[in-house]
Amino acid sequence: MSAAWLVTANLTIASLSACENQAKPDVISQSTLENSRDALSIDLPKSYTIDQEKVADFDVYLISKNSVPHVGIYAGNAADQSNQPSRMIKTRSQWPSQLQVWIIPGDETDPEAALKIAASVRAN
Repeated sequence: MSAAWLVTANLTIASLSACENQAKPDVISQSTLENSRDALSIDLPKSYTIDQEKVADFDVYLISKNSVPHVGIYAGNAADQSNQPSRMIKTRSQWPSQLQVWIIPGDETDPEAALKIAASVRAN
């Protein structure tokens, strides 16, 4: 994977974060969602799959193509701010109250598709 691709991905995720921080929800509901997947929407091409990994008090979704992960999504209340570059999204629910999106670099990752998928993640 080229260094230029990683720089482009870092800059793109950073600019997406800046835009997302300006569009915070007005009201946070007191609801707790039974399934964190209900807190997010994503534009997923047909050749990609989304798999959920449940952890004690949060969920991680991996967006993959041919079993190779391209994008990760955290859904919970305590996102890892040190996981950079990533994009933080506030939800309207009490749980999960945060989504965190990042690109998983790799030799088999399609950078353009991964960036497009990561940019499409939004809170419901």
